[in-house]
Amino acid sequence: MLLFLGAGSSKAFGIPDTRGFIAEFEAVIGENEIYTKIKKTIPKEFLDMETLMTILDDLSKTEDELLNSIAPHTTRFILANSSDIPYLIKDEDLKSSCRELLLNIKRVIRTKCLNVVSSDRMEVLNQYDAFFGALEIGKGVSASDTSRMQYPVLKIFTTNYDTCIETYFNSRRVDLSRGAVDRFSEYVFDVDSFSTSNKNVELVKLHGSIDLFVQDKKIRFLPGAGAIDTTARTYLGDEYGREFMIYPVESSTSTEMFQSPHIELLHIFRDRLMKSDTWIIIGSTFRDSTLTSIMNDVLIHKAEIQHPVVIHINPEAKHINTYLSNKGYKALSDIIKPIDMGFMDEKVGIALKSIRLRG
Repeated sequence: MLLFLGAGSSKAFGIPDTRGFIAEFEAVIGENEIYTKIKKTIPKEFLDMETLMTILDDLSKTEDELLNSIAPHTTRFILANSSDIPYLIKDEDLKSSCRELLLNIKRVIRTKCLNVVSSDRMEVLNQYDAFFGALEIGKGVSASDTSRMQYPVLKIFTTNYDTCIETYFNSRRVDLSRGAVDRFSEYVFDVDSFSTSNKNVELVKLHGSIDLFVQDKKIRFLPGAGAIDTTARTYLGDEYGREFMIYPVESSTSTEMFQSPHIELLHIFRDRLMKSDTWIIIGSTFRDSTLTSIMNDVLIHKAEIQHPVVIHINPEAKHINTYLSNKGYKALSDIIKPIDMGFMDEKVGIALKSIRLRG
C-alpha cells in the first residue's frame, strides 16, 4: 500500500498550506521593501510560500548562479522591475536581505510545525489511529488498542516539511525507515539505504524536512532540533549548514530538483507506485507537476487489469480531478476515486470501508 501525504494532511492539524503560510510570514516580518515588491508583482493566484522562497533563493545567488538557473517567477519579477535589473541582479546588500528573509520563512515554517507536534501531539496520534483503523489494518482491533495495532507493508511519500507522521509512528513504536544511517555516531541521509532496508514502513520526504540540514552535500538528521537558538544564522549555527527544503513549484528551476538525492527519490517514488496495489492520496493539490506526471505515466504503462485502487481524500477532490483532466493527466483523473472530505472527517472511515482496497 502506498500513502501520499499532501499539504491537506498536515493542514488538518493546524499547519497552514503554502498559501496559508504567507499570512504567518507577514505577521513576523511586518513591512519589508523587497517582499512588498514581490507581492505587487506576482499575481495573487501564484503567490504562496514556495513561490516566495523560489524568488528569494534566486535573488540570493551570485549573478552567474542566477543567470544559469533562474526560475520563471523570478524572471517575471525582474522584468516587472526592469528599471532595477542591475540592482536586483548585482547588489550584495539586497542579496544579504533576501537570504535573511529566506531564513525567516524557514523559521516560521519550522516554528509552526514544531508547535503542532508539541502542543497537539495527541490529536496527531488519535487522528492517524482512526485513519489506520478505518483501513482495517488492525484486523478488527480497536484503534484505541494501539498495543495490538498491526501495520502492513506501507510506503509513505510526502511533500510536507513537518514531522507529524514520524511523530505518530515513533509514538506507536513502529520501526520506520527514513533513509537514515549511522556514520561515526551521526545520523545522515543515504538514499541507497531504501534499497537495503527490511522495514515494513518506509517514509520518503520528497521536498525535505524541518529536521534535515545539508552541508557539503551531506544531509544530517537532527531529530532533537526543537530546542534551538533561533537567533543564530541557522537553527544550529553555521557549522550544521542550511535547512534541507526543496520548493519545486510548477514553474521553479531549483537546481536541487535535478541533483542527488532528489533525482534518486523520484526513481524510488516511481518504483513504489509500480509495485503498489493501492494508492491513498491525502490532501494533495498536485501542484508538483513532476510527481503528478510520474503518477500519470505509471498508470498509462500499467495494463488496465493491473491498475491500482487510487483514492484521494480532500474536501475539493472532485474539483481537483477536473483540474487534473484539464491539465492532461487523464489516466490519473479517470481512475481516482474521490472522497470529498477532510482528512479528519469522521465519515472518512465509512467512505474508505466502502471501497475494496488491495494490499
